[in-house]
Amino acid sequence: MIDVIVINDKENSDISKTIFSICLQNIKDKVKVTIIDKFDNDEIKKNISLFSGRLSIEYVCSKNDENLFQTGLNKTKGKYLFFIKSGDVLYDAFSLSGLYNYIEEKKCTIVYGSCLFKKQNDLELIEDNNNICGKLVKRKSIEKLSFNYIYEYSDIFFYNLITSLFADCFYLDDPVLVIDENDFSLSGLKYDLFNEYLLNLLWFIECSEENNGDKDYISYVILNSIMLIYNLYNLNYFVTDSSKIVNESYDLYLYYKKYCLDYDKEEFNKIYFNNILNVPVISIYDFLGLIAKQELYFN
Repeated sequence: MIDVIVINDKENSDISKTIFSICLQNIKDKVKVTIIDKFDNDEIKKNISLFSGRLSIEYVCSKNDENLFQTGLNKTKGKYLFFIKSGDVLYDAFSLSGLYNYIEEKKCTIVYGSCLFKKQNDLELIEDNNNICGKLVKRKSIEKLSFNYIYEYSDIFFYNLITSLFADCFYLDDPVLVIDENDFSLSGLKYDLFNEYLLNLLWFIECSEENNGDKDYISYVILNSIMLIYNLYNLNYFVTDSSKIVNESYDLYLYYKKYCLDYDKEEFNKIYFNNILNVPVISIYDFLGLIAKQELYFN
């Protein structure tokens, strides 16, 4: 059984097209749909009544839960999990069966295909949208793991956690998911949610360490995350006196030294280590970003 978990975190998203795309699947007899709704939406309940004769479908109101993804994980029991956000659709009638046939054959932990980003009338191909949505995941492999309680970006870093712990993650060169333009950011990071992103990144590193995750992959995630931060924030737009963010940035700096640098650089220590609490946070990311770019492109 495949548990398709539909995450509704927006009041006005068109969930009907999401459910309809699941109805069209050629293995819908192997599918149970669970809708996790943040808003107790009456329109969604009406949609469920329309599709209930064609699908095994359950509605869960999740107004008071901190993490909708974790609620979906807790409320389902199928052998495989597939998360999708309301408003997004499966690419065609064979999207789930392609993933299902492959994961059954290879006995792997994750299998996923490419995603299409819908922008007005155009479709832009994305090899991997770097979060848990659109992936078919074996529940038994991840049942001891939990999403971070901080909802924003937890789907990204939960997927990164799985990838760091399991080597058997396979990519199929077939489109699987069409992502709604209002539900996706090419940068992967929203300006006003910086602290949530940083906290989820630190959570990922800590969980990967606790579970003996792949060190090279941890390094890769740290470098890419710093590059996102570096590219989005600069001194003109982001200066903070928040001691909380400064301290979290210091923690990231220590992990950066541990995983991404195999030696100490005197200038780095002098300017950014000893005085880290006396400079704006962005100064740290300016410097880390420059080094991260070198690490990514030259190593």
